Amino acid sequence: MVLKRAVILALVIVVVILAVVLLMGGATKTLTPTQFNSELTSWATSNPIGNFPNLNPGDTVKISGSIDSITAYPLGTGSIVTLSGTAFLFPVSLPSGCAVGDTLTLTLHITTISGGGQTVEWIQEFGTAYSTTFSIPASAIACT
Repeated sequence: MVLKRAVILALVIVVVILAVVLLMGGATKTLTPTQFNSELTSWATSNPIGNFPNLNPGDTVKISGSIDSITAYPLGTGSIVTLSGTAFLFPVSLPSGCAVGDTLTLTLHITTISGGGQTVEWIQEFGTAYSTTFSIPASAIACT
């Protein structure tokens, strides 16, 4: 009887640990370019700044669309792309071979960074420190 209770207790502990580990990971979320721009706008205007309304640290975000246009970014590196009729709000560093008409897929990861006494949600591909000059790297982009 004691052995049976010990086995049941051990099983319960294993199940609880597995549940906690599984809940720690983020979700994969697929957004349209318009939905992602909305997340970025909300992030920039949230109070305090730095909170995505529908994305959480640990989430992987996939954004896809057909490339309508590619324009050199005049303020730094990368290009401004229009995907499926929506101009992205930040520059991207396109891999070689990406062209108008291709399907572009961005894969981004939501994390947090700290600085100046504040912790904010952040896009891992922008780096580990807040900056106003950034571009999504080619390693986060696929064109087909």
